[in-house]
Amino acid sequence: MNSQQPSGFLCRCALLIFCLFLLPAAIGSATPAQDSNVLGSEGSSSTLGSPAQAKRPMTVDDALNMVRLGDVAISPDGESVFYSERHLDWDKNKYETRFFMVPAMGGDPTRFIGERGGRSFQFSPDGRYLSMLRNEDGDSQIFLLPLAGGEAWQLTTHDGGIDSYRWSADASVIVFVADEPRPEEIQAEWDKGADPVFVDEGPNGKSSGLWSNLWAVDPVTKKEIRLTHEEHLVGGYDVSPDGSRV
Repeated sequence: MNSQQPSGFLCRCALLIFCLFLLPAAIGSATPAQDSNVLGSEGSSSTLGSPAQAKRPMTVDDALNMVRLGDVAISPDGESVFYSERHLDWDKNKYETRFFMVPAMGGDPTRFIGERGGRSFQFSPDGRYLSMLRNEDGDSQIFLLPLAGGEAWQLTTHDGGIDSYRWSADASVIVFVADEPRPEEIQAEWDKGADPVFVDEGPNGKSSGLWSNLWAVDPVTKKEIRLTHEEHLVGGYDVSPDGSRV
């Protein structure tokens, strides 16, 4: 027994020394390596490109310099997209809006509509026109721009102007909302400055209001037809698919 003890003791010592050498290696393999090529690691250059610019807080000028897109409309055949770009002209100290038409599948945009611009743009369901509201002699009127080419022409000459409009599905009629004019005697007093607002009397709210009604116009003959004769405040509305109701 005594002759075998030194041999067993030496074996155990050798095993302990072997484990002590393995332990640091095992700990090192479990720690993520610091790769000098990893993007963003300190004290190293990145192989993926130059370091990003330093971030800074957004300023008021940054917000003012943003180009804002709007008035987006897709043509009935899905081939074209109409839109507007609004940007600040610092030299003129005012916003300017430009209008474009671009292929729906991508491509270069084309300037559309002249300097007069417009609002409430819609494609006619048959794809023949781009309609809009424009100010004419102080009132908003409907204009039609032929997509085949040519200048926009004025469709309506409605007294007092037009608030909003909708095409029928077959493009045979345009339904619109228009404010009712004040009675002559009241308008005469209003023009003289007698403009108190009684908020508990319709159609007033927090400010002076006007009753509105529904009308329709034929885009070919330009003939207008009154659809309602009520004291309404028309908000949302639409034309039924068969064009028989609003």
